[in-house]
Amino acid sequence: MNHAKNFFFAVFIIISTSCCSLPKIQKAADFRYEPIECGCRALFPKHRIQLVHSLTSILPNGDIHVAIGVTTISPETETIHCAIMTIEGMVLFEAEYNQKMTIHRSIPPFDSMTFAQNIMDDIRLALFKPSGALINVGHLTPDADICRYKQINGRTVDVMTYQNGDWEIHQYNSYYKLIKTIRAYYSSDNNHGISEKNGRMPSMYEITTPGVFGYSLKLELMETRQPS
Repeated sequence: MNHAKNFFFAVFIIISTSCCSLPKIQKAADFRYEPIECGCRALFPKHRIQLVHSLTSILPNGDIHVAIGVTTISPETETIHCAIMTIEGMVLFEAEYNQKMTIHRSIPPFDSMTFAQNIMDDIRLALFKPSGALINVGHLTPDADICRYKQINGRTVDVMTYQNGDWEIHQYNSYYKLIKTIRAYYSSDNNHGISEKNGRMPSMYEITTPGVFGYSLKLELMETRQPS
């Protein structure tokens, strides 16, 4: 029986890691390379900023939670502070990353280290320019430009920009399996659009992690602040 279990587990691993490939990029013409690359870099804040979002989360067990998220980032120092609270102001989760993770407060279902790590990874992927080497710049379609980064952990990050201003990030593991998707929109029900008032930040993010332990987050921008 154990041999059978090991066999099927091995088959599952082989199938799940061998059938993936990255989307094919049509290489950009020389005169388009720099504008596309600059467009990708421009998506991410360059200075310290605080964002307040209405947060809807769907956890792996199917539970849906609505809360307020307050995120402060400093791209210059690569630091993050994140707080999740109820609409009434009760803090459910508070943590920061400054070379290491520090959790100040966590209440179920936000009390696991896995949750804290996932939140920090999501923030880093959505708000910081991808780390690693830029290995390709071009087009996926006539309406979609793309910058591809290769990270030192073997992961690949694709940043795609669209003509209407919206953009996406796809993150792949070392086997080229899609492990996270971030969609950013500049028009939604709150109708912020692109403006200086909101610091030119997207009015909504949708973050999706697929799989059995996957989850999704929807963040609608309420306010941007310049923290002291």
